[in-house]
Amino acid sequence: MKKHIVILVAFILTSCNRVKIIDDKGIQSMSIKFSNSNTHDLTYTNQDSIQYIVNKLNNCKKEPFKFERSHTIILKYEKGREQLIICNSNLIKIDGLTYKTNCFIEDIIRKK
Repeated sequence: MKKHIVILVAFILTSCNRVKIIDDKGIQSMSIKFSNSNTHDLTYTNQDSIQYIVNKLNNCKKEPFKFERSHTIILKYEKGREQLIICNSNLIKIDGLTYKTNCFIEDIIRKK
């Protein structure tokens, strides 16, 4: 019986990390603003590119960490709603919570 409870708890804990932190429904555009003035800002309206980037960013784990932003992603949704994502290296901050991705965010952005 204890074995089943341990397996159930382990399953719940691992599945909790797989929650989408970014709502991918109804995104109309994605703007990326770099803090470095030598880099041009980017805007995506192509749904395939937006989905690719959002899916990669959603594949992350909560990680308490303090960092200084190198770029900002602004998602614009239908009905005028916006979401701000602060980024640096492989860290993102959404709604005050920090998450760590498994690759550099700038590499994800540049692939699309």
